[in-house]
Amino acid sequence: MRFRKLISWLLGRLGRLGGARSAHDHPPETLAPNSATQAASVPVPPPAQDTVPVSPPPSHIAPLTPIAEAAVPAPSFTSTAPSESESASTPGPRAVLPTSDEATLEAPAHPLRVPRALAPGRWESGADLGLRRALQDAPHRRREFIVYVPAGWSREIKAPLIVLCHGCNQTPEEFAQGTRIAALADRHGWLVLMPRQDRWANPLRCWNWFGPSTMQGGGEAAIVAAMVRVVRRRYRTDQRRVVAVGISAGAALAAVLGIHFPRYVRAVVAHSGVACGAATSAMAAGDVLRRGPQTDVEAIGTQASR
Repeated sequence: MRFRKLISWLLGRLGRLGGARSAHDHPPETLAPNSATQAASVPVPPPAQDTVPVSPPPSHIAPLTPIAEAAVPAPSFTSTAPSESESASTPGPRAVLPTSDEATLEAPAHPLRVPRALAPGRWESGADLGLRRALQDAPHRRREFIVYVPAGWSREIKAPLIVLCHGCNQTPEEFAQGTRIAALADRHGWLVLMPRQDRWANPLRCWNWFGPSTMQGGGEAAIVAAMVRVVRRRYRTDQRRVVAVGISAGAALAAVLGIHFPRYVRAVVAHSGVACGAATSAMAAGDVLRRGPQTDVEAIGTQASR
């Protein structure tokens, strides 16, 4: 009886030891709850956290210190301070730079180029040019004229010449103001010749383009051609760029210049004018302006070009 109790006690003792060892080696399984009430009553263990020991920074590392830059030696110079014996005659000490710098400072500098202001444009008359007597090529009394010299004009550069002939009831000054020819001449460097018609030659200041002498290259056409020759020589114009420009009666006179004086005038610009030889008399001039030329102007141009 006692032996049986002893064996039972030993078996129970061994069973408790084996259960404790197995629980240590294998964690107990978690049983799923049978109901929501049991699930709520089951405690949930907190998540395991990996604890990594943080080691303090080593104390043997020294703080960073800035690296000292190498000192750049200053440029050397020599002093020419006078000695005690020369101090009375010398005003005071001065510093002398090295030879290379001294040579650079003492080298002659290039002179500054100051832009020269352009001479303003100006009007000149025939009397200003010393024309005191009648032009030799003029069969009638001499006519006056004015010349515009553009801003910055120089005799070293040959400038184009514009022969600007005014119309009836006009003066050269009025025609110049209406066309703003002075501003254009300053912009492009033109010389401008403007002949003046006198009232004694025509009460309306019209050029007598219809006169038999003028239509044949004489008369007022020869007078203006003589003006062109004088101005070309006086101002050294470019002989290849001489243009006769006119309006109304001045346009008809410019056409005559282009036909009979091609050696003086290289081009013609006629506004509201008629061709050379379109009228044969003063009475026919008005009818030509209303109805057209009375002669074969193409034949006149063809004959003049031969």
